[in-house]
Amino acid sequence: MQRLPTVVPEIAQRWSLSLGPPYQPGGMASWVAPARTSAGESVVLKVGFPHDEALHEAEGLIAWNGRGAVQLIDSAITEDYWALLLEMCEPATPLSESLPPQAQDRVVAALLTDLWIEPVARHPFRPLARLCDAWADGFEHRYAAASGPRLDTGIARAGAALFR
Repeated sequence: MQRLPTVVPEIAQRWSLSLGPPYQPGGMASWVAPARTSAGESVVLKVGFPHDEALHEAEGLIAWNGRGAVQLIDSAITEDYWALLLEMCEPATPLSESLPPQAQDRVVAALLTDLWIEPVARHPFRPLARLCDAWADGFEHRYAAASGPRLDTGIARAGAALFR
């Protein structure tokens, strides 16, 4: 996101925020930092570029209404960027550094169970299967184009099939 150095100050001014340094390590699709409102409230600013995985993120946070996820305070969605003003949530130790892989899977599965809600009528959300198909398509395309060492073909096919 090339406009990030100008977009972040614009958004901070729009919402009257004093920004802290961004959380490290940074993400792949978003810039995220702690901030304070003009009233002194601790919040988090998340600015990212439009991408499929985050489509309708603001609507999802509204639907969850703080149940298992942070509250959405405000959002600014444009063609160039998506900005979310969020309830304060300080990152802690990554799950990958605190538990072995099978225990991580149990934590994530429990979280997904807690987050499940029945969507309201005429919701904007697409089926997860559509996103999984896109991930599988992308993997298969990159796998076919890869040169050099690659995964075993059978394992690659089985992995893509699991996504589908």
